[in-house]
Amino acid sequence: MRIPLYGRFYWKLVFDMDNTENSGTITHWYRCKLVEKFWQSVFISSFLWCRPTHHTRSPCVFGVVAAIVNVEEASGDATEVANFISSVGMEAYIERESHADREIKFEIGPNSKMELYQRVFVAPGITFACDSHSTTNKPDEQVMIFVDVAVREFVSGIKVVRTWLESDKPVDAIGELLGGSANINHGFGPSFIWLVPEYTRSKENACTGFEIVLQQTTSDAQFIDLTPNDTYPYRYLKAVKDPCNMKKVVDVGLLRCHERPSDVAGMTGGAFTDMTERLTSRRGKDFLHLLFKTEMTGKI
Repeated sequence: MRIPLYGRFYWKLVFDMDNTENSGTITHWYRCKLVEKFWQSVFISSFLWCRPTHHTRSPCVFGVVAAIVNVEEASGDATEVANFISSVGMEAYIERESHADREIKFEIGPNSKMELYQRVFVAPGITFACDSHSTTNKPDEQVMIFVDVAVREFVSGIKVVRTWLESDKPVDAIGELLGGSANINHGFGPSFIWLVPEYTRSKENACTGFEIVLQQTTSDAQFIDLTPNDTYPYRYLKAVKDPCNMKKVVDVGLLRCHERPSDVAGMTGGAFTDMTERLTSRRGKDFLHLLFKTEMTGKI
């Protein structure tokens, strides 16, 4: 969905030096402060009017896909603003401050004064201070930026599927990241166990994590045992849905290796952020973990 975002550039006073009562020259070095702020809740609420009617009962979560500056208004600053908006993705809140690499030298002569203004872009939920300056205040400029947003999907659960032939593997079963077997029962036969993710557009129905439950005495009819050929323990994968946790699961994967991973995010280049305990514990052989990625959704 593409929405028009109306914002404006204005010139913010960043310093005012008065040398009117002195006969000497003042030299002032100034380093620009660059500010980037994004509040998802404020930004999203500015276009809630365009939500489809069938989403109103269970509000969806939107994420920024891209932002495009109106071609006629595509100044360098406007393009930088669009690039910033494109980068925010699903972030609920961003606040970054930095300083420009260069310093600007100003000389305020005898019996004079100087004002310096910085160009700043503001829109609902967005503040972006640019590296553009002027010694005179200028009129505000309205700019339209088209923002592409998409309804985000979250993992609402994982279905355990048992087949007797490998060829019957579900087409949407979770794959193993390194090209190994995605069969949870690999090496123990004769049946095959696959994990199939289920999705929702409602964050209230989304998972916040997963846990492996081992039971020594009896199986739970509500769940399918991940290791059906073992006498005990019975092993189940249960979804965790914490309504107070704004970090929701957006992706899942399997990792089969020879030892427990120490840094999931680093190992996967940020593709995944968390993992369950070992799915193959007490079975010897390799280490098999369910990896998942969570993202902050905010309160909208």
